[in-house]
Amino acid sequence: MTTVDMATERVADGAALRDWDDTPLIPVWCEHCASRVFVRKKSPEHTQVQWTTSTERCLELGDADDRRITCSRLRSSIEAAVKRGALPVPGL
Repeated sequence: MTTVDMATERVADGAALRDWDDTPLIPVWCEHCASRVFVRKKSPEHTQVQWTTSTERCLELGDADDRRITCSRLRSSIEAAVKRGALPVPGL
């Protein structure tokens, strides 16, 4: 079972996605392509993104073989989630 499969399975079971430090992964939807990812902020500078589906719907990442690590549109959606309080950030 892949990490994506395990994450999807845990979400389907209704359990919060957490890692070793018990910081929850919060679902965030991209405001541009509607892709859903799970995000954790451990500080204002640190952002962890876990994709649970393919990146095909992402307008910047698509299914490119170079596997870029960031999408400016998704970054904007994550920042908006932080601003409205939907994504907690320790230290803010």
